[in-house]
Amino acid sequence: MSASPAKRKRVRLFPLGGLVFFPHTRLPLRIFEPRYKQMTEDALAGNREIVMVLPNRPAGKGEPVPIHSVGTLGIIKNERRLPNGEFLMELEGIERVRILDEIDTPKLYRQADAEILEDVMDDQFASLRELQRTEILRHLHVILPERNETVDQYLTYLARQCRPNVFSDIVSYSAPISVELKQELLEETNVDERLKKLVETAHDQLSGMVPDVPPTFPPEFSAT
Repeated sequence: MSASPAKRKRVRLFPLGGLVFFPHTRLPLRIFEPRYKQMTEDALAGNREIVMVLPNRPAGKGEPVPIHSVGTLGIIKNERRLPNGEFLMELEGIERVRILDEIDTPKLYRQADAEILEDVMDDQFASLRELQRTEILRHLHVILPERNETVDQYLTYLARQCRPNVFSDIVSYSAPISVELKQELLEETNVDERLKKLVETAHDQLSGMVPDVPPTFPPEFSAT
């Protein structure tokens, strides 16, 4: 079924291996490759939007890297141009998108038409969502780095202030789970299903996990 015109838009693609970016989160980036410097220049001159998407397998010789069909539309914030032409910036996740068709372009970077994906929730599961939030937070207290002001603010926000769809995305982004599972969570638009999967993951994987190197929170600047 084709997307309605109102939900389609032309997007700039930023494939980045090893990381799944989510709506409602922020990703610090250092931009140094010529194609992505051009992409950043164009974004800053326009709507400031970039779609971060995960490659799904290595590229063949001379071919663009294949990508997953669902990524996250982000908007550039707090950019800083360095004297050597590189950029430091943050990408703020806005919404899920499905890549529909890549387009031919003279630009160094890739572009595509994409469909905006909307979250769905069932009102009858509101009480269950709060129980799931409590259970997930119980496990987060075990796996997050040593408590400090930043971590405390993060946990307080998750416990009291954010909506269920925001909660599921922030936890999916920050939890030390596999990239493959994160991509599954990104592709799931049903918030209740995302929370169910996070609870199952907490029970199966996170409860006994104490990483050798605790995850850094907030994350450091990512290289492109």
